[in-house]
Amino acid sequence: MLGKYNKALINFNKALGINPNNAYVLALRGEIYLKFQRYDKAFLDFKIASEFEHSNIRSSLHPEYSNNALQKLINTLLFHGETLYSLEQYDEALLYYNKVLEIDPYNLTALSFRGKPHYSLGQYQYDHMNV
Repeated sequence: MLGKYNKALINFNKALGINPNNAYVLALRGEIYLKFQRYDKAFLDFKIASEFEHSNIRSSLHPEYSNNALQKLINTLLFHGETLYSLEQYDEALLYYNKVLEIDPYNLTALSFRGKPHYSLGQYQYDHMNV
């Protein structure tokens, strides 16, 4: 299984050598880095990908492209938050989960993930409606 991830990582690096601004490939490479527990590299890829995706949403003229880009942005922000949580950077992870909730206030994944850092910080009774 690790061999497939290594091969994917090589291919993602090649693709980014051709187009370093491909947010989708950056996010996929970030996922591979997560699997390898290379959290700092995953964090960087997710951060760059979310910046590219955010600008793509603004520049998109077609709603179907915006919706797709918006979902990719939400996924990237969730992955980013999970990376920070894995690095025990709980306050920072909360910021990314809250960003998702600003975009989609009813995102069940973000609401669920947001409970983990609160628990790790000993905040057992937090205002779940306070985004």
